[in-house]
Amino acid sequence: MKLATPRQCEGEAGWALYQYICRHFVASLSADCTFETASLRVQLGTETFEASATRCTQRGWTEALGVRVAGDDEEGDAAEASFQAMSAVRAGARLALASAAATEVGWTQPPPHLSESELLGLMEEHGVGTDASMAQHVSNVIRRGFVHLDESSRRLTPAPLGLALVHAMMLIDEGLVLPCVRANIERECGRIARGEASFEAVVEETLGMFKRRFEHFVRRAHRRPSVLATCPILSPHHSDPPPCDD
Repeated sequence: MKLATPRQCEGEAGWALYQYICRHFVASLSADCTFETASLRVQLGTETFEASATRCTQRGWTEALGVRVAGDDEEGDAAEASFQAMSAVRAGARLALASAAATEVGWTQPPPHLSESELLGLMEEHGVGTDASMAQHVSNVIRRGFVHLDESSRRLTPAPLGLALVHAMMLIDEGLVLPCVRANIERECGRIARGEASFEAVVEETLGMFKRRFEHFVRRAHRRPSVLATCPILSPHHSDPPPCDD
């Protein structure tokens, strides 16, 4: 370690490296960098609010190495003021309310309903349908009154009939609603196309699965009417629901 010049370091990169080594050496011999933190816990009715402010009391090695610490930025004065204000509060003290409670209440909004394109994207992601059939599936749920289509935004809003049907099916067998069953069939068809499974084996396994689901459905079908009865479109004051053609 000795005094050097930029020329002796052979360029800007060498000079920067030399400076860093020197600063690091001096920093290793310097004092610790110390901070002081003021914490405040305020009880307002049944709610508890917490805040804290930090300031650097001794820069120590950070001064030699040129490291930024709390209070170095343009908000340093504000941070120092916050620290002083919190430090002045004593345990058990009663604080004056600086301003009245908010007169406006904001609520987080739920995400919007799916659009046609978003639904098609999810169908593709979960392996439901093929490129040739996915659009037809979407058209079917609209035509049968399971959802309402907003022509301007192209978003699909669940209809009472669709909601009631989904809840009824979930009570009996959630596999009839979740995309995994259809996706599994599409996956098996892909295995047949790739020669990884035989047509006969896939058909036999699929028919066996649906037979078991049908038997399970029959045993628990008595749960369905109580749910469907809550659907306005199925009440005696409305016409029959749209027919399903497949």
